[in-house]
Amino acid sequence: MSFSADIKKFIKKSGDNADLVTKQVVMEIMSAIDYRSPVGNPDKWQNPDNKPDGYVGGHFRANWQLGVDKMPKDEIEGHDYEGALAREIAKIPEHAAGHVYNYANNVPYAQALEDGHSKLQAPGPYAIVGKTEIEFQDKVQEALRGIK
Repeated sequence: MSFSADIKKFIKKSGDNADLVTKQVVMEIMSAIDYRSPVGNPDKWQNPDNKPDGYVGGHFRANWQLGVDKMPKDEIEGHDYEGALAREIAKIPEHAAGHVYNYANNVPYAQALEDGHSKLQAPGPYAIVGKTEIEFQDKVQEALRGIK
């Protein structure tokens, strides 16, 4: 069965609640990715003395961006990761079903983190997105159970 057919089956099964279920699943996926994303902590580095002057962790987590029907292409400046998830969740439209959602991180070292570069905080491979992808179907089923 194709992914497109899976989506049509999902929308049919969720009926009038397709928007609610879609929003919940997208938020759950985003939250799981955010939670798994390491925030640089030099104390956990293999060589903590390599910390650059003025280093502040959080740039990676702050760079998760939601694109609705488009792919985010830019890197966000700064390190303010604490409000980043709420900022991105606010981008989910009221009529959430039927859109394509891309949650992307465009920092140059994103793939290295996914591959397990941050061994203590996000052991890999498939440390962040891959583990969340494995949980996707369970998150859909949980959202569907919640509307009954």
